[in-house]
Formats: sequence, C-alpha cells, structure tokens
Amino acid sequence: MVETLRIHLPGGRLLDLQPSPETSLTQALFLAGVRPGGGICGGLGRCGRCRARFLAAPPEPVGDERDILSQAELDRGVRLACRHPAGAGEVEMLNDFTTAPPKLRPLPEPADALAVDLGTTSLCWSALAGSRVLAEGSEPNPQLGAGGEVMSRLALARAGHGERLASRVMERLAALHEAVGGESKLLVLAANPAMTYLALGLDPVPLAEAPYHLVYSGGETVEVGHGLPPVLIPPLPGPFIGSDALAGLLHLEEAQRPERPYLLLDMGTNGEFLLMLEDGSVLAASVPLGPALEGVGLSRGMLAGPGAVTRVRVDPGGAATVRGGPAGIRPEVLDGGEPSGLSGTGYLSLLAELRRQGAVDSTGRFTPNASPLAARLVAEDHAPVGGLRIPAADVEELLKVRAACRLALDDLLKAADLHPRGLRGVHLAGALGEHVQPGDLVELGFIPRDASGDFQAVGNAALRGAELLACDPSALDRARKLASTLRVVEGISHADYEKRFMEAMRFAHW
Repeated sequence: MVETLRIHLPGGRLLDLQPSPETSLTQALFLAGVRPGGGICGGLGRCGRCRARFLAAPPEPVGDERDILSQAELDRGVRLACRHPAGAGEVEMLNDFTTAPPKLRPLPEPADALAVDLGTTSLCWSALAGSRVLAEGSEPNPQLGAGGEVMSRLALARAGHGERLASRVMERLAALHEAVGGESKLLVLAANPAMTYLALGLDPVPLAEAPYHLVYSGGETVEVGHGLPPVLIPPLPGPFIGSDALAGLLHLEEAQRPERPYLLLDMGTNGEFLLMLEDGSVLAASVPLGPALEGVGLSRGMLAGPGAVTRVRVDPGGAATVRGGPAGIRPEVLDGGEPSGLSGTGYLSLLAELRRQGAVDSTGRFTPNASPLAARLVAEDHAPVGGLRIPAADVEELLKVRAACRLALDDLLKAADLHPRGLRGVHLAGALGEHVQPGDLVELGFIPRDASGDFQAVGNAALRGAELLACDPSALDRARKLASTLRVVEGISHADYEKRFMEAMRFAHW
C-alpha cells in the first residue's frame, strides 16, 4: 500500500498528496494550488489561522504552539499546519484560510501597459493608458503560502519547486493582463532581487548563500510567456537592493525633486533605505524586517484592507466607548464596520498612543500606574482594540523591527558622516507610508525626531516609478544612471551587530 497524505479542506474538498516531509503542510497546500488569504502569517507560526487536526498519531507540539493553542485543542490533536511536515497521514484543516483573487471591474478602455510592484507580502499594480492610471489594486503576493519570509521561499525553490513559485506569479499577472483588456504592450515588474528571481524562475543560490551576489541584474526587457507582453525588469542595484527601491527613488527625483540630502525609507518585509546625498550619489542599506509592519505574522495582524484597523485613539481615563461598550481604545477601521484585525500601521498607532499615555514603557511592557487604562492592560495582559486582544508578544515583534530599522539608519548616516539634523527630509514609502502617521514612528524611535526636514508619506513610490518606466521609454536610462551611483552599506556584517541590536530594542526617541 502506497502511503499518502490525505487533507480534508473546509467545504468537504479532499486532497490526496504525495508525502513531502521536506515541506510544511501549508507549503504542500500551496504547491497543490490552494491560495492562502492575506491575513495568515505566511508560515511564521504566530497567527494560528492554519489550525489542523491530525486524525491519528498527532506530532508533539513545537515552537509557540502551546501558547497559541488551548490544552483542549492540543489534546484533540490540533496543531499548526505551518509548523509540521507534510508526511503521510490524514489531516483535517479546521479554518478556511483560503481566498480567491479579487475580481476587477471592467475598464472604460483597454490598458496599454501594466505597472507592478511585487513585494514579499503584497502585489500592487496599476493599469495605464499612456500616462493615465485607469485602475489600480493590491492583493497578497500569490507566493505567500510558500512562506512569509524570503529565505523560506528561496529554500523551496532550491528544493526543486522554483518553477511552481514562478508560475504562481506569472499566472496571476496573466489574469490581471486579461482583466484590464488583454492589449497591454508592456509590463514593468519592480521587485526586490529575491522576488525578481523567484518570479522569473532563476537559480536562487547566489541570493541564498554567502557570498551573496547577483548573477542577473535586470535593466532589460524579457519574454516570460504565459500570454504576457514583454516584461521590463528595472535595474537591480545589489543582492539586497531591488528595482522596487530604485523605481521609488526615480519617482521621487522626477516627480517631487526633494531637497537633498534626504532619506527614502521602504519599510516592507525587506527594508530598503536609500540616502540621497547632495552630490547625487546614493547610499543604500537593506535589512530583513519580517512582515510585521505589513500586518502579517502578528496575532491580530492583517494586510491593510476592509476591516483593518489602521489607526487608534486612546482615552487615558478609559471612558470612551467603542460600538457602545466601555473601552479606552477607539479604532479607525478602513471602510468602516467592525474591526477584523490590525494593519501594521494600526499596531504602530496603538503602541505610539500607549507610549504617549505612559501605558507602555520603553521595553514594551504594560505599566500599571500611568492611568486606569494602563492598570487594566496590565491586569489583562493585552490591549483590547474593538474586541480584538493584542497580546504583549506582538509588541516584542515590533521591538525587533524597531531595532533593525535603527541600526540600518545609524549605519547609513555614519557612512555619510551626516547627523540626523542635516537631513532635509524623510520620505516614507510602501504600504506603511500610505497609512502611517510620521509622529508615531518618531514616538517609537523608528526615525529620528531631530531631522531638520519634513517627514512625508509618499505612498507606493515603487509603483509610481514603475508607471514612469512604463510610459516613458527614456526613463530606463535615467534609472540605470541612478543605479550606477548607488553604494551599499553593509552594517549587518559588523562584529558588534548583535550587541547593538539588543541595545536598540527599546521604544525611545533618538
């Protein structure tokens, strides 16, 4: 008898798969074509939304499963599918964590070009007619089920699944191409190097092993099949600095022309920080931040969208009302309605407000004596937001992100011999830049408070730069010139990095 892996999906669907102990259960589902929703943590074992019941011989709990699952669930054989291998057996998936790709409304006219910003967590796109934007949208990266972090996807590609990873992206781009009229003559794909390689099906080893280097550096148009038009890959400046960061800088230089020197910060899953100097040269730093700032991997996190809390207001006396009940925290929800979760900016807003009220100290702990609200947070060991429980463990994840950001910016400024007061501006890009309040980032110590220039949210600068490359053929030469001036600052390799990281795990001004 040949051993199989039988998976019972919600709705009565059955999947019989070949056992694959080198992949997790969620990765096996991804490879079988099951598309995960944007609210899951991408295999980080934190959100608890991939609960699965092993119908026989459940494995021992691992990682944080005992914290996420109740003892009753553990006794029933419930585990997190992302934390266990896809070995032979029979498993029942308890949560419907799948989602269908969004459907698009018909456009008034066919698009002649598509611009795409392919992030680790999200895929953002716009359909163009000349320089006019006919429609745009955002959705989870179709590779998210393979893992929430870059390295897990690179490992899956190295295990022989690179073609499957690439086809997930290209099939979705082909569907978008058809949905906007099927007449696009060009698609511009801006992404970090890992996402570029995984989308094109390139060998990921140079990006996954030291010494990290680029074998393919973009800056050209390629044919990818799948019914897609030619795809322009903007220049990739380095193994951890992508064409998305370069496209964002191109947009800023040509559309806004900010006073130099200035910072362009894209705080996505892979943080890319660019420092434009007065002489037109560029220093760049890249740091793995994880997907927390995009609302992924936290217990109540979700991508920004309907139902996501993107901002909160705090009443220190605890006398405010939320949906008619007593509470000290008032959420602002995208598109109104009841909150389904918090986006990354919702988390930052909550923590910044609690810091201002003295309810959270610099180490992220709830402090009992600042106010009635603070006392209640300590007693309950979580922050209630519109009925959602935000545990202290989520705060620790954001402390780690804050530390990584601080060190990357320190290294950039040191390499330029520049004090924060010498900056003429700090520009926040990406999904974070669309919803975050710069004051919250200052309060938590993500960016310096004494920079002399303005803080400005510039939205999805990478997508705007991709649009420029799509409608202006000469923009590619200007992007190549920008890339040629860029120098990468390698701070993470310093011997004292770990010590500095631990010292920076504090919510404090700098």
